[in-house]
Amino acid sequence: MRSIDNARARIRTVQFAFVFLLSFLLFTAAANFAQTAPQWNVVKPSTTGIPGEEVRLMRLDPDGNLWVVGRWTFWGESGIAMLSADQLPYEPLPGGGFDTDKWKVWSSVQHPIPSQYTHDMQFGADGTIWIASDAGLTRFRPNANAPGEMWHTFTAANSPLLIDPVRSIAIDNQGNVWVSNAGPNQSAGLFKLDPLTDQWSHMPIKSGGGGSPQQKPWALALGSNGHILVSFWINAGFGDYNGSSWTIRSDGPPEIDTLAQDPQGNIWAATARDGLWRWNGTSWRSWPIL
Repeated sequence: MRSIDNARARIRTVQFAFVFLLSFLLFTAAANFAQTAPQWNVVKPSTTGIPGEEVRLMRLDPDGNLWVVGRWTFWGESGIAMLSADQLPYEPLPGGGFDTDKWKVWSSVQHPIPSQYTHDMQFGADGTIWIASDAGLTRFRPNANAPGEMWHTFTAANSPLLIDPVRSIAIDNQGNVWVSNAGPNQSAGLFKLDPLTDQWSHMPIKSGGGGSPQQKPWALALGSNGHILVSFWINAGFGDYNGSSWTIRSDGPPEIDTLAQDPQGNIWAATARDGLWRWNGTSWRSWPIL
């Protein structure tokens, strides 16, 4: 019996030593792995400054700086980025591509960018940037120090806007901000904001007397003659405001998404369904002429 007890004692000793050795080896391996484990960085706007994988808007400001609005669909983040004019003529990297490392980025994680869905951006003479999005009209002052002075968004809750979405913006020669209060599948009205006084005005789009039908705005543009041009939601044609009255043209392509006027007075209209059109003051033609 004593020999059996001694054998069992030796087995327990061996088992204990084995467990101790295995535990020591596992602890040592874990410590070494912790020291050499790779560090993972999640690439998204809040950690890298990259404004987004999807570029929704691009504009050049009066000084030639390039502005881009982008969003990361997966991360639910968005950003506004500016590349200064002196960085535009970049030097390519060996093997292709370039990286100037000169982008300045405002991420939605650190800044109150109200929506990922932006539609327009215009630049005021004082450096203020006006942004149209599904969440309203945003006034962005990049050089302001306090966040309350840098960002402000006008919505239906704090302004005369009838709905939150803003589809398009135009700034007239007096510095007034014209706003197409329209969004996905709806249009509510046209408004004008005096940024010096914060005074809003409703600007009904109609010609003739009070019985004339009122058009609903969609895209806005400042014409080369200083007039405000506006296309209509769903309906064909556009309106021309000369500072005191409207001229309505109800012919031409329907659902114009973008308007522009060249120095010769021709009005160019881009549509998603019917392509590019030109109005020369008397008639419409598709471009190129088909």
